[in-house]
Amino acid sequence: MPFTLSSVLLETYRFLWQERRDLWAYAFLPIVIVAGVRAATLVLLGDWQVFFEPPAPPPEASPETTGPMPGIEIGATGLINLLVGFVTYVMFAVAWHRRYLVGNEGQTIAAALRWGPRHWRFSGRFLVLMGIVIAVGWLVSIPMVVVAGSGAGLASPSFVLLFFVVFVVLGLVYGRLLLVLPAAAKDEPLGFRDSLERTRGRSLLMFGVGVLPPFPVLVVMLLVLAPVTAALVGAIGPSISLMFVILLAEQVFSFAAIAAGVTALSIAHRQLAGS
Repeated sequence: MPFTLSSVLLETYRFLWQERRDLWAYAFLPIVIVAGVRAATLVLLGDWQVFFEPPAPPPEASPETTGPMPGIEIGATGLINLLVGFVTYVMFAVAWHRRYLVGNEGQTIAAALRWGPRHWRFSGRFLVLMGIVIAVGWLVSIPMVVVAGSGAGLASPSFVLLFFVVFVVLGLVYGRLLLVLPAAAKDEPLGFRDSLERTRGRSLLMFGVGVLPPFPVLVVMLLVLAPVTAALVGAIGPSISLMFVILLAEQVFSFAAIAAGVTALSIAHRQLAGS
């Protein structure tokens, strides 16, 4: 198979369709866990009705909080949901990487998802990767803050151009380092420097592999989920059971998007294994 972005995308969705039964089997438990924990935190807080309200506009940034990539405040329930989401992502991503790269290993779904040393290595590389991207983003976003602080405004051409440059730089860095993840899932000793070497001359291709595969799923999610949710709320009114169903639907799309990204990255890893 030629190693082009179009061929990777075609192979990704061909594989997902052919293996849709396994995809559902692998994703079922993570979907239920994430949706269940999020629903439980909303119910226990007693404000589950907020789920059906439109999001409040973000507060205006004060001079004290303005800076490159400002921090995000997160409460205890947000931290719980973030941790559960990360753990289930690692469980699923490792299993699905291996499903493509190794094939059917003849084990149960529970065994494929069970946390072990392989998941710790994958988590460590993922967190280091995110740390590198955040550090680079912090540095390259400084000119954006300078432009914003000069009174040019967020809609000024100079700010928009700098935002685009920051996005591209982060995408290129992210894409060049991504091969450490399928390697960790496959128990291969491939480090960040090795990933840079294997992806040399393919920066734009790896940028596309890292960013584009989930987009079709997310577009369908936006086109389908919002109007269906609005129709159901209008027809039967807000309820805890409806909230849980909507959360399940959201996670079905989310893990389908994750599966697309994981499959595309596995394809790239296989194509570049001998590079």
